[in-house]
Amino acid sequence: MSETSTTTLSRLRRVIVRRGNVADALMAAILAKARERGLLHVTVHSGRRAVDFYRRNGFTRHRQILIWESAPPDATMGHA
Repeated sequence: MSETSTTTLSRLRRVIVRRGNVADALMAAILAKARERGLLHVTVHSGRRAVDFYRRNGFTRHRQILIWESAPPDATMGHA
């Protein structure tokens, strides 16, 4: 993702969190689509300020989330 895209998403996220009604409507649409597709769960990565928003929309906290991301091929060269 480009730096511009990341910046735009960050700004959008801040606007959505501040405008509760719009954010709730968007989240309802996202979760409805998840149900329609038969998804078993939806995971979000949130800053502290948005936790209440997600909890209000049915999300629960989990103690630990571990993420594995593949390193670019050149970053692993020489490591066994």
